[in-house]
Amino acid sequence: MITAVRDIGRYSQDQNGNSNPLSTLLTPITLRNYKYALVVEFNTIGDGFQYQEVHLEELSEGTLDKFLYRKGGPNGPNDSPSALITEVEKTLPVKFFGWFKALVKKEKHLPDNIKDFVRKMNVALTNSSEHILQDLMNHDKAIFKEGVLLSLSIDGNYPAEIEEIKTLFFQTVTEKENKISSKQQVCSVCGERKEMVSAGSPAFRFYTIDKPGFISGHFNEELSWRNFPVCSDCNLELQEGKKVIEKQLYYNFYGLSYLLIPKFFLPESDAAKEVLFKLMEKLDSKVSLKGKDVVNNYLTNEEDDLAWLSEENDLVMLNFLFMKKVQSAERILLLIEDVLPSRLSTIFKAKVQVEKAFHTEGSGFDFGRIRTFFAKSDEGKRDNDLDKYFLEIVNKVFKDVRISIDFLMRYFMFAIRRAFLRDEHFRGKAYDALMDLLFFDELNLLNPIKEGENMESKFDEVFQRYSRRMDTPEKKGIFLLGALTQAFLDLQYATRKSTPFREQLAGLRLNERGIIGLTSKLMQKFTEYKALDKEKQLVFSEVNSLILGSDSKWTLSIDELNFYFVAGMTLRNEIIPKREKDNQVNSKEEINNESL
Repeated sequence: MITAVRDIGRYSQDQNGNSNPLSTLLTPITLRNYKYALVVEFNTIGDGFQYQEVHLEELSEGTLDKFLYRKGGPNGPNDSPSALITEVEKTLPVKFFGWFKALVKKEKHLPDNIKDFVRKMNVALTNSSEHILQDLMNHDKAIFKEGVLLSLSIDGNYPAEIEEIKTLFFQTVTEKENKISSKQQVCSVCGERKEMVSAGSPAFRFYTIDKPGFISGHFNEELSWRNFPVCSDCNLELQEGKKVIEKQLYYNFYGLSYLLIPKFFLPESDAAKEVLFKLMEKLDSKVSLKGKDVVNNYLTNEEDDLAWLSEENDLVMLNFLFMKKVQSAERILLLIEDVLPSRLSTIFKAKVQVEKAFHTEGSGFDFGRIRTFFAKSDEGKRDNDLDKYFLEIVNKVFKDVRISIDFLMRYFMFAIRRAFLRDEHFRGKAYDALMDLLFFDELNLLNPIKEGENMESKFDEVFQRYSRRMDTPEKKGIFLLGALTQAFLDLQYATRKSTPFREQLAGLRLNERGIIGLTSKLMQKFTEYKALDKEKQLVFSEVNSLILGSDSKWTLSIDELNFYFVAGMTLRNEIIPKREKDNQVNSKEEINNESL
């Protein structure tokens, strides 16, 4: 994966003429969060600098590089005098004044012209520090809510246009990156022996040497370059590649986020360069899929790229890097490596089949249906505590690995029961679960269906369309009983605006005995309501035939049994279509006096 990031960085540098390493070294600023810059102006007066004023300007993509912003440590200065303002009273002394003060301490290592520049700026800052602070505080407080960058200019020139600041910037960055290094060693990225290699690259913050136990070379920090030796050329390319990926190939994913990192068998080929060009330039031909069979068949709105990548030849492999930022570090949650476009194509085809079955062609299925059951184990929790399980499922979908049906049923029914007991829209949850189950079946990710007794039913077309799992008489019978139950609950609500019969469903924890007992209770209720027409009698006949004709001992778990029951409730209209007469009762007086 690291070489893939390097290849993207190399391509980007080639596209830009490989002439501006400054841009590679800068920390990206999100214009969505930071919209303005407050610039502290100085002019050259005689043999020194004199403060003028603080002016406000709007940030844009075309002007960001001139500020030379690169993030430093949280409690010290950055690598240039530019900084993102948190609180003016803190940012100004630590990040702005602090940058020049830190340079004074290492004056003896600076060239004479740079020493002179640093001294003059420190004098100007010392003489005008209170004035600068006051001018900053006098600006409209509303702009700070929009996000503000603090920087400077000298004679109208910004940091990237001032040679002394540029020299100091490069020197500061180089010192940090070469703090731990070794000469005449082999780079772990390009595999070549280089004049110098350093310990890692700033592109990957998950590489750390703050724990001695993780350092090769007898726990000696000075030898930690052995863990991840990187030459200066690869270091720049890695940083450029990471910037491109974070800007162009960063996706939100149902409360999580990932970086899409393409890896090519032949990175220098024209085909590879064409794919990178599309990804980096965000061409209309990629974003718009109108006129193609796959229109809107991407798995989330943010994943247009996957739709057209699925049509590429298997000359590219895709890596999905799910990460979470923890303070200033990055923690890898999941890395899905080497996913081929042919696998993406298989996933999209499965999605299309699910949408056809459920009559939601175009935008009916995505990973959000799966996330419904794997986000929080308790709605009262602040954070999603089921991320691990959700990512495991995502990984198995992309890597074609089997998923346990028992595992799925446990979490499906947990969410469905919770909605049922809270009198929420539990059938919506069941609908999502049915789509998920069919999606996994279309991808052949679930345990194979066992050969066994499978009695025919008048409703086999419905069973086959919505689930391959409806493969035994008891499952079919339970499903049909669920449809009958929902038909009666609809009738009861239309009659009395309440559904006391719900109490008979045991909170959707029915067992085999409960299912059999529920059949006779429903028959009695429909008779009391004088609503046992030929259509329902046919369904009852099927239920009795299937359940009585099934094996004497059911092998279904409680979760699985209740899932097929609630699936029948959800798809009630496929078995017993609603009609106007369902809302009419022949003897309201008799029903009002019924026993609950």
